[in-house]
Amino acid sequence: MVGRPKNPQTDFKVMLHVHRSYRYAATVPYEPDPKNPGKMRRRYVFWGSVTDNLRFIPNERYLFTPSKERDRLIFPKEWDMSEAEQKLAQESRTGENLSDSHEKTYEAFEEAVETVPAEEQFRNKFYGGPWLLWQIARQRGLIDDLKAVFPHSSTMQRDILTLAMYPILSGKNYNHTARWQRYTKVPSTRSLDPSVITRLSQAISDDDRMNLLKRRIARQDASAVVACDSTTRSAYGKHLADIRWGNNKDNKELPNTLEVVVYSVSSFEPIYYRSFGGNENDQRTLRTIVSDLEALGCKDLVVIFDRGYESEENMAEMARRHMPFLVCGKTGQKPVSSFLSCITYNSAGLPENMEYSEKEDVWCAQFDYKPEAGEIAGWPEGDSLKINLFLDMKERISELTEMLADIKKEVAKLEPLKGKPVTGDEFDHLKKTVHWHKLTRNSESGEIDYELNKNSVGKTTLSAGFFSSVAHGINADAQGMMDLYATRDVQEKYFEEMKDQLGFSMQRNSTEDGKIGRLFILFIGLILHTWIRHIWSTKLRERYSCSHNVIDEMTSIRYIEYPDKEDHITAFTTPQAEICEAFSLTPPEGTLSKHQKEVIARKKAGRKPGRPKGSISNFPVQNAC
Repeated sequence: MVGRPKNPQTDFKVMLHVHRSYRYAATVPYEPDPKNPGKMRRRYVFWGSVTDNLRFIPNERYLFTPSKERDRLIFPKEWDMSEAEQKLAQESRTGENLSDSHEKTYEAFEEAVETVPAEEQFRNKFYGGPWLLWQIARQRGLIDDLKAVFPHSSTMQRDILTLAMYPILSGKNYNHTARWQRYTKVPSTRSLDPSVITRLSQAISDDDRMNLLKRRIARQDASAVVACDSTTRSAYGKHLADIRWGNNKDNKELPNTLEVVVYSVSSFEPIYYRSFGGNENDQRTLRTIVSDLEALGCKDLVVIFDRGYESEENMAEMARRHMPFLVCGKTGQKPVSSFLSCITYNSAGLPENMEYSEKEDVWCAQFDYKPEAGEIAGWPEGDSLKINLFLDMKERISELTEMLADIKKEVAKLEPLKGKPVTGDEFDHLKKTVHWHKLTRNSESGEIDYELNKNSVGKTTLSAGFFSSVAHGINADAQGMMDLYATRDVQEKYFEEMKDQLGFSMQRNSTEDGKIGRLFILFIGLILHTWIRHIWSTKLRERYSCSHNVIDEMTSIRYIEYPDKEDHITAFTTPQAEICEAFSLTPPEGTLSKHQKEVIARKKAGRKPGRPKGSISNFPVQNAC
């Protein structure tokens, strides 16, 4: 028996869909069911809302759909289509091509498409992790910043936050996002499959990036301290402009990009990022970084660099811009090396003109250095640097002991060869294996001789156990400079987590289109992740072995949706309530028992005067996140 043939117009018939008191105009097309290969399913595609008197209110999907596709829709004859006609007529009069707007194009063509089988009208989803991250985003001003950057697209705001949360909560790549959404309550209301993620990434521009960074930097104190560092991201693709063979810091035999991130060590979060070609080095990227920071309003921030950025050219560039900086110095290069000879030692081998820091178990000294005219190219005339020297006596003894041992080994190796003829090739090979001695070879007899390399020994003896930093525009002694530079350790740990736990180690883009958006989303995730790690390291380290265990503790919280009554959030356990307290967050109403509230109240009452309470208002349950 042959079934009735399908009406080709069925997929374009618009119907009234009522869900929880909301009235939608929707089509219900058929599509392949990904869960059941070979079978079809129906999905709801929403084109707007419908009032009680049947007036159609178009959404952006309807307005931005090409007219040829829009004209295929079949609306009920009794519906009032006047508002849709007015908006389309306005577009025609103004001549505005709305599809040119990247934000609105994404909103229109990737608008929420929801499959609503009867069995899914009751939902029970994981909620604790997304709730925590959403509250952190609100607490840190991130939601307000996204609203300002994308004022016309709440969908983009929520989708970006969802994708930023995803690697933190799941540890997986974006190919599994849509599946993860089936059992996790997240801000986004659409299924974020790879095609939607691609469209979103392509909709984010470099203007959006700079707008966000400007807002994040504006939240910093005027005298905040920031640290700049870089890492590399390996890639298999060949079609990205920045993919180049260079110094791969992961020691992988792959081309890579160079990624720079600037962290605020005052507010414990990243405030800037930029991608460079893999063949660039840290010294060459500094001018661009500094120019960006100035354009973003960073004029008074103190910037800390590692030794990769230390060069006379870079220091002169920073000084000309009147930007305070602290950079790790190289003891073997001027001007640092010239001050090592100023250190004198007593009979016990201890420095006489350095101060001992019991806190760090090192000796400290600071010297003012004013470069002479022409000594450093481009250096502002009359300006000066502070050279900070630090001596670790244990390290000095170790290095000198190792040097003496190596000298003895070389003597034992060379002494039997002294006065004996060797070939030119043998002599060249021997020189490569000797560091502490000078070798000579008689051109006629081929006999070799050796003597101690006093220059190498002298340099090592002078610098053994020393490390240094160079500062400009910072008023602090050597101890203060060391404490300031130590704040970079936090940043380096963030870098490690960014690559290992957020899936940052490999470049996932195969083309330039969408790369800016991917980095933008990753940066949002990094802001969230670093704050979690900060709170864990300062308040929760004794209870949880790592920051991810904090998130895992929140996972059991559920969000339950009922088809015919108010939604429900499951109760918070005492450990979950304590996590909220550590983050200065208030759990949703009805999730804490009377006893838990009493315990929290007693803890708050025991706070020291002046400690901020920092609680925030709950977000609407209807909107989930």
